Amino acid sequence: MTLLVLGSTLAAARLMLPPAPAGSHPVPTPRFIAVNLASGLLAAIAGGWITSSFAPSTGRAAPHVMALAVGVVVLGVFSALAAPAPGRASEPRWYSWTLPLLGGTGVLLGGWLQSL
Repeated sequence: MTLLVLGSTLAAARLMLPPAPAGSHPVPTPRFIAVNLASGLLAAIAGGWITSSFAPSTGRAAPHVMALAVGVVVLGVFSALAAPAPGRASEPRWYSWTLPLLGGTGVLLGGWLQSL
C-alpha cells in the first residue's frame, strides 16, 4: 500500500502541481487532491485484497483484513491530529481526516472483493 501511495503521489505531484517558488512548497490543487484520494483508495483496496489473499485458506481472512483496516485508520488519525508538516499547511483540514476513512474503507472493500 505504501509503495502504491508514494508512487502515485509523486507522479501526481510531478504532473499536476505548479512549480513552487524557491524555499516553499507547491500548493495542492483540487485536481491533485482528488487524484490523491482516488489513488489512496485504490491502494487500500489492493492492500485489503492482498491481505485477504495471504491469509490462511481456512476462511479466517477477516481478522487479518480487519487488523490492517484498524491499523490504517489509527495511523491516519494520528497523522491528522499531528501538526501539519511543512508543505502540508496548505492542504484543507478535511483532507487529513478523509484519508484514514477512505483507507480503512478501501481495505475492508478489498478484503471483501477477494473473498467473493
